[in-house]
Amino acid sequence: MSTSATTAMATSSRNVRTHAVGAIVILAAGAAVYAAVIGPRMAAAELLTANRARLLAIQADATRAGESAREAEAAAQKLAAELAKDGTTLKPASALNAVIAEISGAAESGWLTLSEITPGAEISMATHVKYPIRIRGTGSYPSVTRLIGILHARFADLALVSFSLHADASDPKAPAAVELDFEWYAVRSDPVASASR
Repeated sequence: MSTSATTAMATSSRNVRTHAVGAIVILAAGAAVYAAVIGPRMAAAELLTANRARLLAIQADATRAGESAREAEAAAQKLAAELAKDGTTLKPASALNAVIAEISGAAESGWLTLSEITPGAEISMATHVKYPIRIRGTGSYPSVTRLIGILHARFADLALVSFSLHADASDPKAPAAVELDFEWYAVRSDPVASASR
């Protein structure tokens, strides 16, 4: 081999090494840029997208909750207006125990055998308060409907929310299990305390 061929090969070999080192440097720089800049930006973009989706879901839930609250408040105001039109004056919330005693007396006067009468926690509305009242006992369908009529006539501030009657079909003479859910509407007992809520 001639010297010029050997020199050309040595130069070519040096060029290959130089290009290989250059390629390695470029690959290392690219990996470093990806690890330091592109990777974190992509992760941040994914996190941002996930957070935006969560925000939209929370906003949708808040909108639905707000609509439900507005509907409930509108229904309460409508009831309060109807009560005002009828000339019904709501009793103070402090009369809850007396009202429960009256309901219990009416139920036990031959219409229902009570096993439980339970008031729920006060629910504060814009213009008044309401208390859930659950009655459980046994009785016949006609006696339950008669009791509901009596309570409706006696308490204009008491609304039937739901009722269930479960009877044994194999024994028509056996009393049915009865569950009645009412809401009793009242004015706040202490307007100063209620205003501070």
